[in-house]
Amino acid sequence: MFDRDLNRTEVEIARRLLSYLLRHPEARDTIEGMTRWWLLEEEIHERLIDVSQGLSSLVKEGLVLEERRGTSLPLYRLNPDKKGEIKTLVERLLHPLRREV
Repeated sequence: MFDRDLNRTEVEIARRLLSYLLRHPEARDTIEGMTRWWLLEEEIHERLIDVSQGLSSLVKEGLVLEERRGTSLPLYRLNPDKKGEIKTLVERLLHPLRREV
């Protein structure tokens, strides 16, 4: 199998390059262009999915508020009523092994 001879970094790069090519089958570029643009675009694409899922959870919990105006994309902001709860959560997430007193 193709990925058997590759280390973890090589497998990840190969996956991202192939993913990019699947979304842009006519793409052609140099190694420098692939590194600067293709891999960067794949990282952004993957992060966008992660951020969307994380943000959805924060909105469901009421920690972040979603504002919609007309047909424009929604804007997100801190729920000021939950500021204390959010601060406690952030501290806990930054120090997951620290025991609460």
